[in-house]
Amino acid sequence: MFPSEMVVLMAIATTSQAYGKSDFRPADKAKDYTHHLYESLVQRGYLREDGVHRYRLTVKGRVVVRDFLHDNKTKARDIISTLKELGIETKIRPKE
Repeated sequence: MFPSEMVVLMAIATTSQAYGKSDFRPADKAKDYTHHLYESLVQRGYLREDGVHRYRLTVKGRVVVRDFLHDNKTKARDIISTLKELGIETKIRPKE
């Protein structure tokens, strides 16, 4: 799994409700890439759509996030801190 895919899964895992992505414009390369990430995660069974442009983790997605957190405690703290810096509120508080 690519790091950017794990960041998407972590962002969704740490929010209390379905996570939405903004509408996409074809000329915007970053949004095209984000759209590709979400679609790839849906196709591979890590996410499911929960309305238009809204996603939730599947059981498979929750398992991969749990395993990642268990195996990479330091890296997980860094990702959670990065999510907070990006303005993505989480329920998880990193230990200092």
